[in-house]
Amino acid sequence: MLNALPHDLLEIGRSEDLVAFDEQPTWIQASLAQAPFVVMRRAQWLNGLVPVGVRGRSREQRFAAYLAPQSILCRLTPEELTDQYGSIDAARREIVPALAALVSCPPIFSSLVYGPTGSVGFELASGLATATDSSDLDLLVRIVDWLPLGIARDMVTALAELPCRVDVLLETAVGAMSLSEYARGEPSLLVRRIEGPALIPHPLINS
Repeated sequence: MLNALPHDLLEIGRSEDLVAFDEQPTWIQASLAQAPFVVMRRAQWLNGLVPVGVRGRSREQRFAAYLAPQSILCRLTPEELTDQYGSIDAARREIVPALAALVSCPPIFSSLVYGPTGSVGFELASGLATATDSSDLDLLVRIVDWLPLGIARDMVTALAELPCRVDVLLETAVGAMSLSEYARGEPSLLVRRIEGPALIPHPLINS
């Protein structure tokens, strides 16, 4: 079975491989012809089909579908895209603050495993200029052990100094959660799971 995870980018061969309950919008074929990548959604598989999302040129162009694993040509994880931050063109970094911010991230996350998602991740994977001057930098950080609150708060402070808004998801064994919410140390945390969102006790506050 395909070992894909939410936010992974999956290269596909053709738009006809997509399975959906709704009729495909007219923009899908052109979008996939330019960049044949879909993103794995945080949802249940359906009869062996992978839940994926297709993105178009505008924020409104998003389409949920499913895909047979054998239709996937290549899988790119967010952390694999991190290795490409050095290849970001200097001119693009000047135009797009989110790309400039990505270059500044390694010292903030130190030895943690992380990578870009959203428009920045899609640009690094596809080579298309999908990020704009108003794009946030969306990041996914995979953690095995819970981050001490002091370290989490230092990360939030450092990220606030970057030239754009940075939205970080901590991917954990119990689901994904916002770094900023985690760092606040409130009793409950909203966690994104395959089964849907849920509130859980903060693992450090309630231990």
